[in-house]
Amino acid sequence: MRLVWRTTFTSSLKLTIMERFKTVMLNLVLLLLLQPALAQVTLKTNAVSVVVAGTSTLHDWEMKATNGSIAANFELDAAGKPTDLLSLNFVVGPTALKSGKEAMDNNAYKAMDTKAYNVIKFAATSGTVTAQGNSYIVKCVGMLQIAGKAVNTEIVATCTVGADGSISFNGKKAIKMTTFGVKPPTFMMGSIKTGDDITISFSGVMRK
Repeated sequence: MRLVWRTTFTSSLKLTIMERFKTVMLNLVLLLLLQPALAQVTLKTNAVSVVVAGTSTLHDWEMKATNGSIAANFELDAAGKPTDLLSLNFVVGPTALKSGKEAMDNNAYKAMDTKAYNVIKFAATSGTVTAQGNSYIVKCVGMLQIAGKAVNTEIVATCTVGADGSISFNGKKAIKMTTFGVKPPTFMMGSIKTGDDITISFSGVMRK
């Protein structure tokens, strides 16, 4: 009798363990199936519009470029909406910025020492994506380099997702020229001086 009872007890214990194992595995599979499918996509454009705006003792001024380049790697959910920013790199040539006034442009290029430093760039080291209604707020922190000096900077952009999966973006960033070692340009033998504070606005559409 004891032998039979022990055999029966052992068989029941093994059955219980197997049933629990199957239940755990089933729950794990269901959990994985219920998780949203995530994908990664790289979007690019070579037509970023950049506007640098500032002031002077004479009047406000702007310099514009339309050939900035950006490449961003996003994580998307099952619906194709961005949930995270994995990487972002932006580049524009400083001499691509034009005010429409050659003398002003030349003074600006001299101040930025464009002969030695022929690129303005930003490389994100971290980023977040936050849904806000039908748009998304993308915040990224990284190194903004102007005139050869790189400064840790936060950039914020508002984005919308198109039906084709493209992402339209726009934003602006206020900085000081002297933060990047750039002396504000002067004109007319120093009688006209530009302000230290400038605002960089940017916009464009990224596609696969």
